[in-house]
Amino acid sequence: MCNTIKATFTRKYARWDDYADKYVDETTKVEEKLINMEIIFRNAKPILRFIGGPTGHESYYIEDMLEYPPKNPAETLCICAGTVNSWSECKVPWQDVKNFLNACGYKSKPRNK
Repeated sequence: MCNTIKATFTRKYARWDDYADKYVDETTKVEEKLINMEIIFRNAKPILRFIGGPTGHESYYIEDMLEYPPKNPAETLCICAGTVNSWSECKVPWQDVKNFLNACGYKSKPRNK
């Protein structure tokens, strides 16, 4: 089963200043794209894979995602943190991910307060 989801890609560009020992002249490019989610199995463990993200196939164990969901369902899930001048940061809406997992039979566990 595959599902399409909207993702926000944020690409950061900057120049490394050796004297200041940090990035300077930072610019950012933000764009939205559609990527796919699918469930695959490795060693009998279900994995949620995002196809079309910055590295191509960001993947996470479903049990880990459901064990530690965001406190606020309106939050985004960062599937790639990004690297300046290289990989884009990528975020997807957690509620859309949760709805897909629920439709596939995977339910969130209650959070401990």
